[in-house]
Amino acid sequence: MIRRIGFMKVVCVVGLTGIIALVGAMQVSADGEQSVPFAAALSGTAEWDGGPVMTCQGEGIASHLGRTVSQCTSVLDLANYQLYAECAGEGTGFGIPNINTVTLTAADGDRLVLVSVDLACEIVQGTSFHGTGLWTVDAFESTGRFAGATGTGNLDGKVDFSTGDVMVNVTGEIAF
Repeated sequence: MIRRIGFMKVVCVVGLTGIIALVGAMQVSADGEQSVPFAAALSGTAEWDGGPVMTCQGEGIASHLGRTVSQCTSVLDLANYQLYAECAGEGTGFGIPNINTVTLTAADGDRLVLVSVDLACEIVQGTSFHGTGLWTVDAFESTGRFAGATGTGNLDGKVDFSTGDVMVNVTGEIAF
């Protein structure tokens, strides 16, 4: 009987330790305090009528979402279409500042919304651009497991309006 109590003590201690570790890990995730790497590779189609708004839709793969569909809207600051030092090595040297909203939707419907402030460098006059910028998570528009999420990173996108093709790569970190 003494051996049996000793064995039961060990089982209880191991079990209790496991439960404490699990609860602690769940709390860190629920609080959103721990950042994890995030990456997405997206491709699709883009439309632009020459006005201040460009739209796109596509699909791809994203960390923590898996296969995802994407939608984006870019608000272009056409009043500041001009030569930029950052664009000197690309195409015409002209660029358009813009704000992008990229919505990634997972198969279960959860959405992660990223907002980036970019500079799109013109590669071929009026038809193709290469944009880079910094994104943050829009915690209020994100839903499901991403509601209240935070995060930052880099966005790199290319669009060719002569073919309608768009490609976007996103890297950084998120906490959710």
